[in-house]
This record gives sequence, structure tokens and C-alpha cells, in this order.
Amino acid sequence: MILDAPLPGIEPWEEIKANPALWHFAFHQTPELPEKLVAGRQFIYFREFFNRLALNRQAVPDADVMHYARAYAALRQLQAGLEFYRRAYPTSEKFNAAERGVLDVPIVLAGGDHAMGRLVPRLADALRKHGCTNVMVELVKDSGHWVVDEQPEIVAQLIERHASQ
Repeated sequence: MILDAPLPGIEPWEEIKANPALWHFAFHQTPELPEKLVAGRQFIYFREFFNRLALNRQAVPDADVMHYARAYAALRQLQAGLEFYRRAYPTSEKFNAAERGVLDVPIVLAGGDHAMGRLVPRLADALRKHGCTNVMVELVKDSGHWVVDEQPEIVAQLIERHASQ
């Protein structure tokens, strides 16, 4: 199950990268600068991300944001989080774009109706063109990007329903 997330290299990846609301993709890939600007301000930075990408901002309380801020408080941990964008995204983009093998594993794409939800059908079509034969689409109603936090009951029901098939 892929919850409200794009797949680098799989359409509509180019559209997603070009979306000004997702400016942080390129910013996080910038060598050394994000660490300098975010270090010591992790709570402020993460709180802004949770607020900006949520439909229900109260779904992610300050205590949860503080947990993430503490987890990335040390420079090495912050750098490791940014490396996801710096290394994993470009590597995954190349790999995913080139992959065309048959994959029968069930894939459930679930997007928030106020976030990735509108793009999930296009992502599913692209995965099918890449050889994925068992792709399902789910829309998480009344949710932004943080579907697990914003609609935990709906997500739990989706997991239970698809895991039991």
C-alpha cells in the first residue's frame, strides 16, 4: 500500500516535481544549504510542513511534531533525512522510469482527496504500463497528505480490507 506518495520516475512525476507547492523536493536536494537553514529550527520547519500539506491541521499535534524534531535534532540525522531527496529520489527516478518487468504483487495506491488523490488514477495507469498487473486505487476522503494522521480509521479499514483479500 502506497499512501499519498508519488513514485519518482513514474508519471505524473514530472508534473509533481514542477508543482510550486512541492518546492521542498528541489530545496532538500541542494547540498548543505537546507541543513544550515533548518538546524535548530526543526520544530518550526516540520510544523509548517504538517500544516501546509494537511487538510486537518489538528490531526498532527505539536507533541507529534516535537517527536520528529527531536529525531532530526542532530546534524547527522537531519542530513540522513535530506539524503532521501538527494540520493534516493534521483536513483529511484532512473530505476523506476526504466523498469518494465511484469510485477503481479498487489499494489494499493491510496491518496487523500485534497492531496495526491486526484493524481492516483494516473499513477495507477502508469504503473500498469510499466508491467504492474494488480494495481488498485483508493481515495481517502476528507484528507490531505497525512492520511494516516488525518483519517486513521479509514486507512485502517483499507489496510484490513486489502490485507484480507
